[in-house]
Amino acid sequence: QRQMCIRDRRTSNNTTLQPNEDAPYNLMGGTPNARAHLAAINAVESGGPSKHIKLVGGELVPELLNMSIQQVYDMAYSGPIGTGTTPSGKRVNYGASSHAAGAYQFHPDTMMEAARYAGIPLSTKFTYRTQQLLALAWAKKLGANLDDGPTYENYRILGSSGGWEGVGKMTYQEYVNSFNNYRQNACLLYTSPS
Repeated sequence: QRQMCIRDRRTSNNTTLQPNEDAPYNLMGGTPNARAHLAAINAVESGGPSKHIKLVGGELVPELLNMSIQQVYDMAYSGPIGTGTTPSGKRVNYGASSHAAGAYQFHPDTMMEAARYAGIPLSTKFTYRTQQLLALAWAKKLGANLDDGPTYENYRILGSSGGWEGVGKMTYQEYVNSFNNYRQNACLLYTSPS
């Protein structure tokens, strides 16, 4: 018998994630380590069942997933600091002046830079998968190697001022523990008959 790491590829563009869609084994990233890093970042940035439609401060905006990257950026700067307007005209409130949005709480300027770095067109919908691709690209741009485990260097880079504030507020040991917790679930094991 042989064990293989497989991924369940059920995805949605809905405001409600499919069962296990946000499980570490379903996240983007070419290795279980990369998926565990994404899960650990997300857990401290926005977490919870509606993380992918959350603005900084906690307001949920289901329309976020139907908006393009450019529209998410435009929404952040469409009103006074701390507020914005969706393409449909709904007024939203950010809990801080950062105007961060989504599962990885991207500041609008950082989101745009990550999209350019990854070659993701700004017309791309801000789906849960797109948010993951942006996070992978941003981590790479910062110099992190997410295929490695929770090295101190990865922790330092991901929690730096250009990285994710939530990671920066964790101790190294807390990050290692979070990573290891998610790493255990970063793939589904399938035992093939011999």
